[in-house]
Amino acid sequence: MSKKEVKLAELSLLMEALCEESLSLSEQERLEEIVLSDPDAMQFYLNYSHLHGTLHWDQAQGAEELIPEATPVSEVELPAVSPPASARRRQFVTSGLTAACALGLIVFVWTAWVREPQQTAVVENPTGQKNPVATEKAVDAQLAARNSPQRSIQIEASQHPMLQAQQNNRLKSTGTQPLVAMKPERLPPVEALPASASDEAVVTFINHRIQDGWKAANIEPSPFATDEEWVRRVYLDVIGRIPTTTEAEQFLKSNQSDKHQRLIQKLTANPSYVTNWSTIWTRLLIGRTTTRDINRRALQDFLVQSFADNRPWNDIVFDLVSAEGDADTNGATNFLLAHLNNEAVPATAITTRLFLGTQIQCTQCHNHPFNDATQSQFWEINSFFKQTKVVRKKIQARDGEKQSSQLALVSLSKGGTTFYETRQGLMQPAYPKYSGVKVSDAPDVNRRQELAKLMTSGNDQQLARAMVNRMWAHFFGYGFTRPIDDMGYHNSPTHPELLNELANQFVDSGYDIRQLIEWICLSDAYR
Repeated sequence: MSKKEVKLAELSLLMEALCEESLSLSEQERLEEIVLSDPDAMQFYLNYSHLHGTLHWDQAQGAEELIPEATPVSEVELPAVSPPASARRRQFVTSGLTAACALGLIVFVWTAWVREPQQTAVVENPTGQKNPVATEKAVDAQLAARNSPQRSIQIEASQHPMLQAQQNNRLKSTGTQPLVAMKPERLPPVEALPASASDEAVVTFINHRIQDGWKAANIEPSPFATDEEWVRRVYLDVIGRIPTTTEAEQFLKSNQSDKHQRLIQKLTANPSYVTNWSTIWTRLLIGRTTTRDINRRALQDFLVQSFADNRPWNDIVFDLVSAEGDADTNGATNFLLAHLNNEAVPATAITTRLFLGTQIQCTQCHNHPFNDATQSQFWEINSFFKQTKVVRKKIQARDGEKQSSQLALVSLSKGGTTFYETRQGLMQPAYPKYSGVKVSDAPDVNRRQELAKLMTSGNDQQLARAMVNRMWAHFFGYGFTRPIDDMGYHNSPTHPELLNELANQFVDSGYDIRQLIEWICLSDAYR
């Protein structure tokens, strides 16, 4: 990025901190310096403030300051007033009638509930008898019918027009089911793409897989969006804002056949792309607020630089998982500083959920009730974090300034076994192990670095699958699985071949995030 683009990206982060009321004194001075030194920065500041103010009013922030407090009224003891005798009599009569009606209603409901529907039994009427006598066979049949678990009348949908309409519209519903969702086994088999396939081949593969899903589910897809609709959509999804009038007109007036691809490439090279995605991932990694004394700005600066350089996604994850040092110097450390405690349970859960798309927190205390995940697997991954300790380092104070401190991640040279307690009260050992690969528990082995290597390299592509699933959900509002961070055998993807192929191509591209965005945004489903 140019110096001007870097300055605007920094200004955007400062403005966000200002709106979040987390701007420090030094950052306020830096914000003032940037705004007053550059007319473009001043215009950006005004536009950002106007937009935030327009959105902020709807939340009724500060309304309590605008509404004056009510003047307290002194308490006055009021004399007790008894109703007249006639009023008491009317109240008694009304209460009595109400109680009688309620009692009658209870009796009626009780008798209706306990009364069994009478069924007509087959009877015989011997000659000479006035009253017919039910046969033993008829009584048995009546008792069997009475004890049958299914006593409701069954109506075929084809015999009832309303049921038939409901059945036909169920697939078209946009409620809990996505338009592209279906059982994976209903899709026809398809040949995989060659390694490092062309962009056109990948987009075509996406289109064919989605179209096969529509046909299998008997779904009529929506018409293509107009260029006016599409340009607004892609601006919002990629850089987090709508296009300006000039930007929209430039795209709409273009007659180039590849103008959609050109625009996507232009947007992913825009400083707003960096700001948008660094903000998204900062909130995913540490949330909007945290009680920990971490450096949020340093973490976002790390992400800003990573997205600006288009670093491979596996390299970014490697740095976040294996980071060492203090919160200010190495921004990547703030991810684990926000979640690491003595047992490293939160760090274990969020690392697998964010980067691998799997939720293993349930197996902390017991085996998973609905899949094959075991308690031992949780603690095997947890043992990778047991060498790491959060410490507080003192910062050398300048003359006249108060001494301060900051958090830091330190890896200790210690090995050994991790023990956990089963629900039966037994203590069991766990050793560092990921995806079937065991790691030495010797003290000279940095376990977090080994975990980062296993997650981001080799034949295991769960990191790629999780990122593809998350990005798909970002652009379509619905991932291949729901939720997107609970992947596994218990939660089959709607389009497994498409998910796997996109993950393969993502790996072959060098974990290129911009390339993945381009494939998705050029697909027919997105348009």
